Parts: sequence; structure tokens; C-alpha cells
Amino acid sequence: MFKAIRKFFSRRFNRFYRQKRRRLILDIILLAIIVGLLITVISLQFYRPGANFTAWFSKPVAPAPELDIPSLELNYEINQTAIDIENSFDFSFTLKNKSEAEIKNLKLKLVLQTENFLINKIELSVKDEGSNAADNISIQGEEISLSKLEANSDREVPLSVYFVRKNERARTIAWRIDGEYEVSTQTIKKSWSLPELSVP
Repeated sequence: MFKAIRKFFSRRFNRFYRQKRRRLILDIILLAIIVGLLITVISLQFYRPGANFTAWFSKPVAPAPELDIPSLELNYEINQTAIDIENSFDFSFTLKNKSEAEIKNLKLKLVLQTENFLINKIELSVKDEGSNAADNISIQGEEISLSKLEANSDREVPLSVYFVRKNERARTIAWRIDGEYEVSTQTIKKSWSLPELSVP
């Protein structure tokens, strides 16, 4: 076996290096560089075991595009803050996409900041049968979802909210809207405060 190995290298030496000493010198230098690099890496791993070498071989990642945050604007319309707890509370808000990219998977949640009330139900208060207010909108529990909002466009969302009072002595409803959406491969979260509601 050793004779075969020696014969193999002897043939390669006679073929590539005997008459071409420059190639031999160049290959020896390259081999020395490779061995030196291996020794350096092993030494660094030994003396600095926590060092991260993966960044040397990873591909550069293009920076994420800068967004005009907040790219989503929410403006609400509440005519009065005194409500009748026995009936629905109707209000609307307008969503405006101020970015040049489409907003996707928009989720808005009505969040109560008091333990004295609960949200029993949320409905779209669409009065006109021919209205497109309900297009691409779904409601599940306290969450309103929109599949998309085109770039530089706006959308009005009229709602009817039904509250339940847990404490008969409670008179004030503090609440807000928490939002989450995707734009330009990024997920953005934002909250909007709503005016307090008074219950007689």
C-alpha cells in the first residue's frame, strides 16, 4: 500500500514539478498559508472558545428598507362619550396607509383597560346594503382583521360595540386599539388611545 502511495506521488512529482520548479515553490507557499490559517483558527478556538467564526463565511445580508414609521395612521370618529350600556356603542375609525407599500395581515384589537367592563360583541355597523365596508374585513372576538390595505389608500371601519358592566358602581370605560401589520417584509406593532367613555 505504501509503495502504491509513494508511486502515485512520484508520478505526480515527475509530471508537474520536476521541470517546473516555480510551480513547486508556489504550491509549497500556498500549502504553508493554509496550514498557518488552520493553526491560527485552532489557536483562537483554544484560547477564545466563545469566538464566532461563522460571520467569516456567511453571505452579506442586504439591509432592510427604511420605513416611514408609522406607515399606518388611524383616526377615529366618536360623536359622544356618554353611552347607554343597554345598547350598542357605534363609532368608526379610518385607516390610512401612508407608505408606498401594501399593508398585509392587519389585525386590530379593542383592549379594555379596566376590569369593570367586558366587550360582549363587536359587529360591523354597515347601514347600506350596497356598501363595501365589510370587504376583506373579519371579526373574531375582540379582533378586527383586514387582509390588506393598498399603498397610499384609506379605509373606513364602522363598528358597533356591545359592553357588559361587571361592577354596577363603575362609570368609566378606558380602552385602546392595539394593532399589528406587515409592510415591506417587516412586522410592526402600534397602539392608539381612545377617549374614555362614561356610563350613567
